Amino acid sequence: MRAQGKTVTITCPIVRTFIERNPAYADLADPEHPGARRAVPVLDQPFRPPRGEVQTVTTDAEAEAAAREENNATLIAALDKAGPDEVESSWELDVIHDTERSRWFAAIGPEAIAELSYRFVGGRIALLTTWVDPAYRHHRVAGELIARVLDAIRPTGKTITVICPVVGEFIARNPQYRDLIDKVRPGSGAYPQHSPAHGADDRKQTAACDNDLT
Repeated sequence: MRAQGKTVTITCPIVRTFIERNPAYADLADPEHPGARRAVPVLDQPFRPPRGEVQTVTTDAEAEAAAREENNATLIAALDKAGPDEVESSWELDVIHDTERSRWFAAIGPEAIAELSYRFVGGRIALLTTWVDPAYRHHRVAGELIARVLDAIRPTGKTITVICPVVGEFIARNPQYRDLIDKVRPGSGAYPQHSPAHGADDRKQTAACDNDLT
């Protein structure tokens, strides 16, 4: 990345921890969009609870996984409340394709309030995560963002691999987009089998994502 003259936006907790421990790479972080900040300090030393006590240590990865799961659950709950044809948000949104950072983002004026990240894999577009600013999560922002992204993908002739569970739930409620899902690599989030449930095993989700992105 350094040789290409690019900066990085860091959302992976492992990469962030690596850079914190190897500050020679710190200058690569984009000053305007460095990525999500750490929720709790990383534990550089092994933790040994007092003898006879069992304590649970919440790691940074666990905290970020919980935040991601809460975001997904909230956005899916908002989809539940909307009718099948209600995909427009409460505001007039600009949806912009940011190719440098591999994302589409929704903005109101100069303020970015939501984004859907993606990755090109084997001629497909893998839709990775949908995030909405908490202040806008109950106003169908995610639904409009996803609909407009899918509408933009359709003319390209590419198929999608759905990693993001919010995108999968949206397509389940709007089956006119189902034909975009890749038949061979649909993705771990493509076909939700049940109503959104809390407490899913994030490690299983990560393993499924790794398989879908090959």
